[in-house]
Amino acid sequence: MKQKFSWKAFISFGLTYSFIIIIISGFVLYVSPPGRYANWVNWKILGFTKEGWQALHTVFSYTFVLLSIFHLFTINWRAFLSYLKTKKKTGLNKKREFYISTVLVLVFFFGIVFAVPPFKTVMDFGEYLTESWEKAEEEPPIPHA
Repeated sequence: MKQKFSWKAFISFGLTYSFIIIIISGFVLYVSPPGRYANWVNWKILGFTKEGWQALHTVFSYTFVLLSIFHLFTINWRAFLSYLKTKKKTGLNKKREFYISTVLVLVFFFGIVFAVPPFKTVMDFGEYLTESWEKAEEEPPIPHA
């Protein structure tokens, strides 16, 4: 007997695969050389150029967002609405968690925007890794050659 297609399983697998690809591609892009150098030396990891990794990262990020929206509005819509209705009646009973997570997100956001440690340190380390690929004897004669 043929089983009915499970959108819940499809979306869950898609979210999992997208998440894994976003993590891997994000790490590769974090340590990859600058584009001008990557193009000059035909840099590749696992058969993908820097542009290939950027495409993977971008497309699977969009896929993750799209599947997340479907996950909320098709699979968990009733549970989500029920949660909102309950919170409207009873109030937010996890206020400490709400405030702490809100403050933490704001600290991360403004820490990144204003480039303060440790956020600047993370970005500086990524820049160090990026710049470590280039050797003076391998530099292109003109930028983005």
